[in-house]
Amino acid sequence: MKAIWPYMISIACTYFVTLSLFPGVESEMINCQWREWLPIILMALFNIFDVFGKIFALAAHHVLTPMQLFICSLLRFIYIPLMILCILPKSSPFLSNIFWQFFLSSTLGLTNGYFGSVPMIRAPLTIIEERKELTGNLMMFSYSVGLTVGSLLSYVLDAIIGQSTGIDWCQIAPLLNQTTWTIINNSSNIDNNS
Repeated sequence: MKAIWPYMISIACTYFVTLSLFPGVESEMINCQWREWLPIILMALFNIFDVFGKIFALAAHHVLTPMQLFICSLLRFIYIPLMILCILPKSSPFLSNIFWQFFLSSTLGLTNGYFGSVPMIRAPLTIIEERKELTGNLMMFSYSVGLTVGSLLSYVLDAIIGQSTGIDWCQIAPLLNQTTWTIINNSSNIDNNS
């Protein structure tokens, strides 16, 4: 474990972030132009770029040092608040532009493919032949921990975001905005009349 700990933590962090967001949180993103097609497109983008990341990992697994790999895996935690900003507030998300939804889903897939594959490729290469099987078991343990804890966080994030309730925010948001402006105008008219 002393020899492969950066790889163990890297793979655990990679799958922790991925499972906390994909597919649960990602499927809650809303876009009035794409409507029910958006989750399908986002999942397709994630999977396509995940494959590209895995191919890139095969070709360039030696590019990063173990410490750089570890740090890059930790940097993926930025996806959690960014994807939540694509969803909240539901009536008008902070990152509501479709570019952010496509970009975040694609790069989440690409980095998942790369940072999920490189530790599995590299860890056994650093260990003597007699310990390769044990190394594989430890890497699978780290992978499983990342998947499990990430899935649990996904439930927490879904509770924070509030799962879909059947409300069509594309129809309600304009009404909310109109109601808000009506209230503001009425209160300013009351103030002017006072």
